[in-house]
Amino acid sequence: MGNRNCGKATQDEQTGTNREEVTRHENFDHKQYREEWRHGQRKSAAGVSKRTTSGKTSLIFVIVSTLLALGVGAWCIWVNLVEGAPVYLAGAVASFACALALVIYGVWFYRKMKRLRIIT
Repeated sequence: MGNRNCGKATQDEQTGTNREEVTRHENFDHKQYREEWRHGQRKSAAGVSKRTTSGKTSLIFVIVSTLLALGVGAWCIWVNLVEGAPVYLAGAVASFACALALVIYGVWFYRKMKRLRIIT
């Protein structure tokens, strides 16, 4: 049959793993990777720090959620004025309470990210 490898990386018959991939994984410096990740130096393929991106994404999510809660609260007040149903007033109070809680959480999260130097 001849040599089936033809100079390519051999494949383990039992597990189906590529020996070149295993060697690459064994030579990977996990400690250095963890240190880079901890200090925000690990970059994505686009060259952006993954920790910074996730921190900013979280803040954007909190801001959008706050705006949504305020919008739902305003809608509940409008429906209460039009329909006169007091259940919508309770919904407005709950929505505004959630918006206030999200603002408090957003400020706390931003300060924590600044303290950990994840967001500059």
